[in-house]
Amino acid sequence: MLTPLELCNETGLRLAVLPFGATLCSLQVPVGNGRREVLLGCAPADYPRQQGWLGAVAGRFANRIGGAYLAYGGEAWWLDANQAPHCLHGGRDGFHRRPWQRLAQEADRLRLGLLSPDGDQGFPGRLEVQLEYRLEGWELVVEFRAQCDKPTPVSLTSHAYFNLDGGGDVLAAPSLDNGSFWLAEMARAGIWITRGLNRPDHSSKLVRQREHSSKNFIRPIRQ
Repeated sequence: MLTPLELCNETGLRLAVLPFGATLCSLQVPVGNGRREVLLGCAPADYPRQQGWLGAVAGRFANRIGGAYLAYGGEAWWLDANQAPHCLHGGRDGFHRRPWQRLAQEADRLRLGLLSPDGDQGFPGRLEVQLEYRLEGWELVVEFRAQCDKPTPVSLTSHAYFNLDGGGDVLAAPSLDNGSFWLAEMARAGIWITRGLNRPDHSSKLVRQREHSSKNFIRPIRQ
């Protein structure tokens, strides 16, 4: 569980992944005559103790669910309030603390799987997740697939921290995101993720344009 699984490709990218939390623990990029570590991490034995979700998968639901409460179709579910009173990144025993199963591995790609039972951290439905890490040219590709037998909110992401300079102060680096839209709220299909105990957010403005907003990073911006 704490022994890294290693990938490499023809361009010289090297990736190390822990089955614990499907954690990205190292990404090395060829630079000149050497290699640059661009991923923030720690020693493998320290990952179960660290509290920053370093490189791990955040799930079932990345980010906070207000009041740790869900309601749908006349039913309601109380979630694990690990950041009281809210549920953060799926709960204290979320996907970042689970041993993921290795399903397939090749030189430049790795497929992992996880089964989350009905009621896990309070979430409804039996959720099956597959995750693939791939090295394609100079890119690291992270691809999730999930299927559930009941309506349930799912928002999976890799909680990796990168510093492409390999050192220095990351706060001095410019921010860049080519996306034209950003996810503002989630109220799709009548699943309300509340901002308070009894204050459901019924907004239908799920996706918003980045242009003319504070989330516009289409051009590099220094914070």
